[in-house]
Amino acid sequence: MKLDYYRPMTLGLCLLVLAAAALLVVGCTSSAAQSASLSGGGGKTTGASGLKQTSQGGNVTVEATWENPSETGTSPIRFSIVMDTHSVDLDAYDLAELSVLRNDEGVEAAPDTWDAAPGGHHRTGRLVFPETSDGQPMIGPETTRIELVIRDIAGVKERNFQWEVPR
Repeated sequence: MKLDYYRPMTLGLCLLVLAAAALLVVGCTSSAAQSASLSGGGGKTTGASGLKQTSQGGNVTVEATWENPSETGTSPIRFSIVMDTHSVDLDAYDLAELSVLRNDEGVEAAPDTWDAAPGGHHRTGRLVFPETSDGQPMIGPETTRIELVIRDIAGVKERNFQWEVPR
């Protein structure tokens, strides 16, 4: 008889534990999926209105700062790059091979130099692009926007940084 008395209580407790477990699984799954979408595939870029922009993805943060926007058309185009992580060796990435600068008129240029000392998990350097590409100005009188593209760092296919050209 005592078993019949505890049976509804035991059944209720089991259902409560199952419901809590289901909520836990759903919560963890959606959180992991959201985290993967922000860090694995495309990289999330922030700060698009200023000179300094940040892209986070693949456990690596890349910060790009356009150093000389006031010198457009008169000198090479320079970007300060800071890469930071706690899980990837950043020395393996040669940004001279992985970067391109393009403008809104379709002109593209590879960097002249990537000047960066080894740093392991924390790396700082400078990307320098030419003023012209195949005789075309990178920043001409009609150029309104430039875009720095850095490819294939820590599983992120492209990190895109865009700036409006000051006039």
